[in-house]
Amino acid sequence: MTKTTVKFAAIAALVAGLGLVSATTASAVTSTADNTNVTDTLTVVNAGHKDGWSVQVQNDAMVSGSDTLTGATITLPTVTPSNGVAGDTSVGATTKVELPGAGSQGATNVMTAPAKGGVGTWNADYSSTKPTLSVPANSVEGAYTSNLTWSLVDSVKA
Repeated sequence: MTKTTVKFAAIAALVAGLGLVSATTASAVTSTADNTNVTDTLTVVNAGHKDGWSVQVQNDAMVSGSDTLTGATITLPTVTPSNGVAGDTSVGATTKVELPGAGSQGATNVMTAPAKGGVGTWNADYSSTKPTLSVPANSVEGAYTSNLTWSLVDSVKA
């Protein structure tokens, strides 16, 4: 199992190979981060092991000093991973993930491969379906940060 912890500054993140940059300001209605730029893909390399695997993510609370960004949501949209081999669909589409600003949600599967599947280098490219950050209008302004913890887990034994 591999674990990577990465900082998420409610306005900027670098996520285990998935870079996000965005800016947001609370307004009269729920606002969504704009100018989100994804600079890398989420990549899993399986050199031929027959065990299944999954990539999971979870976050802790988005905080700025003593304030928590309750009601905010980081959304990672559904994307279709590829390993460059025509017809290999052993790793299906990623799962849309909504991470709460208050944290406390357990690890959620993002990408999953069954036993004897998911071999090779799999890339989930978020550049065309950008992750978003939704912030409720009643939020106190601040530079909020959260840790996203990404885990690669052996999920199935053949």
